[in-house]
Amino acid sequence: MLSPRLRSVLPWLLAVSVLVFGVTLRFVYFDNVHGQSDEAITLGVVQHLRTTSDWDNNWIKADLSEDLRRNQYNFSTHLYATYLFDQGVRLIPGLEGWRTRDSGFHVFRFFVALLGAAVVLLSFNLARRLLDFSTAVVATLFVAVAPLLVQDAHYIRPEPLTTALTLGAILLCVPTPRFSSWRVLGAGFLLGLLIACKVSLLILAWLPLVPLLGQPLPLGRRVALAAATFCVLALGFAVGAPGAMLHPAAYLSGIRDLMTQYAGVHPPHSHIDGGWTGDMMLRYFGSTLGWTTFALFIFGLVRLAVLRRWVVLALAAVPVLLFGGYFATRSVFFERNLSHVLPLFLILAAWGLVELVRLAHHRSLRLAVPLAAVLLVAALARPASVTARLIGQEYSGQANAAHDRIAQVAAEQHSDAAKWEELLLVDEPLRRLAAHFQDSSQPVLLRIADYADEGTAANLARLRREFVVETIANHPGTFPELPTCTLLTYHMSRVWFLRVTGPRPRS
Repeated sequence: MLSPRLRSVLPWLLAVSVLVFGVTLRFVYFDNVHGQSDEAITLGVVQHLRTTSDWDNNWIKADLSEDLRRNQYNFSTHLYATYLFDQGVRLIPGLEGWRTRDSGFHVFRFFVALLGAAVVLLSFNLARRLLDFSTAVVATLFVAVAPLLVQDAHYIRPEPLTTALTLGAILLCVPTPRFSSWRVLGAGFLLGLLIACKVSLLILAWLPLVPLLGQPLPLGRRVALAAATFCVLALGFAVGAPGAMLHPAAYLSGIRDLMTQYAGVHPPHSHIDGGWTGDMMLRYFGSTLGWTTFALFIFGLVRLAVLRRWVVLALAAVPVLLFGGYFATRSVFFERNLSHVLPLFLILAAWGLVELVRLAHHRSLRLAVPLAAVLLVAALARPASVTARLIGQEYSGQANAAHDRIAQVAAEQHSDAAKWEELLLVDEPLRRLAAHFQDSSQPVLLRIADYADEGTAANLARLRREFVVETIANHPGTFPELPTCTLLTYHMSRVWFLRVTGPRPRS
């Protein structure tokens, strides 16, 4: 038998082990180069702040490519936070070489990994405060291996910051035995910083009302505190995006760019017809988290409703449903737009698992233990598999080896062919191929990256219908089972090697 002291310590040992595991995954290979084109934004804007006395983080002032160098203040809080972290590193003796290497790339990557680690710790704390200790441990394990959250911690983008700020704001909104106005005001300030970073996070501006409505306060004080909270929210926005306050036209220009992007077609992250992408969202999360996790989430929602845990539903479930519903109706799907609510989804899924096991335990201890094991394995199998390949193959730099061998053999065996590297997101390469064979009989060896998208599928089928095509090789990529997502577009997707010898004779 375990002593009472050891029995009280063991849960915390388990919790610390899970936390260390999750934090470690954020730092493994964090500074390896695995190309993400958006990293150039932070590198360029922060370099502008570093080298000038101008505190304006308008993208148009930075050394960026023409498609990015526009009049806008998107990601403002993230850009200032990265710059301030960089300046903090500058004060530490002996780190100047690390700080200046590759224009600060490694420092910025370390910062996002640090924020990714904070997301793990905040997820544990929020789940423990909202629900209970057991749920917090399971939720942290889910968060630790979630591919999207691991991915976020390895790119210099704003998602780790927005996720950490979202969890921090919600944590401040969790009711406490003794009501604190400062917690509500603090939540408002964090929400202001969030909105300054991504305007879509305005959807969360109502969160501080939850603790206000849940307290037996006099109406006058409640109204005054609500008004003060939204004033502090505006202050947080001004701190996070002072340029938006000074140059509102430039700020609105950036918002218009975003609205245009998410209202149009953005292959491969869209349907060909520009329709809603809710199905793409479900397929992505089902493929990376597993359908068991979805079932546990739904059970968790139902269980909270049965138990009338309305505050938990308001703080954890409503943000998930609001953002899931909003981005399901956009014509462009990037999974990172849901990063900040994914820990909330996983907390509720963990609650569903824990409650199922508790209900089973009321019937039989013999039933509860195997049920817990089966549910944990079922919920973790899919995300753990994806994350293991993401880290072990992609971030380690090993993913390209097999592809490069295939490419080399194909090039050597088909030395007579012209070598083309193409994307078939649209049909423009097919038109160029037709023009090529009007002037030449030289075969073409095509290397085609396949992102499992509708455009590539349609144009591959058309290529085979209209041309004489021989499949030389088909490299499955690192994630052959996944639908269209950034794990394919940023990393090693399926690649076709096709020899095209000319157009098919017309019958």
